[in-house]
Amino acid sequence: MAAWPWPPISINDSEWVVMRNSASRPKAIIRRMQADAGHPPFFRAVSWAPVSADRRLIGYFPTLELADLAILEDPPQLITHGPDKDRLGSPPQAIRPEKSRAPATL
Repeated sequence: MAAWPWPPISINDSEWVVMRNSASRPKAIIRRMQADAGHPPFFRAVSWAPVSADRRLIGYFPTLELADLAILEDPPQLITHGPDKDRLGSPPQAIRPEKSRAPATL
């Protein structure tokens, strides 16, 4: 497998979760797909999202290793350090930006 921090994590006999920048949020899902008779199985990689309809195709690959290699880390400017906002909800009231109290002009 690739030299990422974590190898693909098997969640059943034909599906793996791929982690990259976050130890708590998956980056992608790889699924082994059965091909037509006479052809070997292949691997489909999709971006991770909680709802299946929000996932995006990364590609189809002949091996699990190639599918894993196709899933890249986020660029450094997109990496956040600290807890995932989705797990904690919105930030505490004390650090929310102030709303303008000026009256609207017509």
